[in-house]
Amino acid sequence: MNKTVIGLEIHAQLRTDTKAFCSCRADVFDLEPNTAICPVCTGQPGTLPVLNKRVVEFAIMAGLAMNCTINKQSVFDRKNYFYPDLPKGYQITQYFFPIAENGYLYLEDGDEKRKIRIRRIHIEEDAGKMIHQGTDSITGSSGSYVDLNRCGVPLIEIVTEPDLRSPAEARIFMELLRDTVRALGVCSGDMEKGALRCDANISIIDEAGRSSNRVEVKNINSFKFVEKALEFEQERISRTLSSGGDVAKETRSWSFSSKETFSMRSKEEENDYRYFPEP
Repeated sequence: MNKTVIGLEIHAQLRTDTKAFCSCRADVFDLEPNTAICPVCTGQPGTLPVLNKRVVEFAIMAGLAMNCTINKQSVFDRKNYFYPDLPKGYQITQYFFPIAENGYLYLEDGDEKRKIRIRRIHIEEDAGKMIHQGTDSITGSSGSYVDLNRCGVPLIEIVTEPDLRSPAEARIFMELLRDTVRALGVCSGDMEKGALRCDANISIIDEAGRSSNRVEVKNINSFKFVEKALEFEQERISRTLSSGGDVAKETRSWSFSSKETFSMRSKEEENDYRYFPEP
């Protein structure tokens, strides 16, 4: 019997009044495009970011609630990549020294109770949002636009170890995490508003012990779609392995309309982002 291995990367928008590094309002859902921006969050030359203290406090609260070790030294880094919704060309994040590490939450499913390990929690700023007309991706759209309101909105990224064993278990864990951040008051947990977003990594180990490459699935914005997208990938990867094929190491996106995933790009390695400390 094949074994499914799943790890999650969950982005939670923090419920602060202002953004992570500037004084623009952080609650930008339903605002007119490009009306909650300034030279700092749009990366204009000569601007200097100033860290929002409340962001750090909320990140520590989340770390303690998830049984993490809070690091005494925590440093920001630049993650360098080009995309239209990232005007600076880099994202301020934490790579080398995150705010919290080595935590866990207990997942209860019926009579079973298992520890799901949390590798790290780090603070980062959100990117803007691409809006595609006529479709949910740039492919086939009649036009694409960029709304930078979300640039600089504070996030914590919660990265689990690959301890989840099924798509249903991944959904249950997401619901548990949503309940945790809501109880703390640090995040609304509203996936339909983009306040809680999930990237899922999945691989399959077949009966002969052969492991597939890891596939990342993005663009998942509901608990139901977390399960559905992973079920689709579980079946696709298993079918490829059983036919003797090789599973590409890639990033795929979930399509709400077709209810299937499609390839976005080959999976980036960490050195592709050229991380270095934020000056």
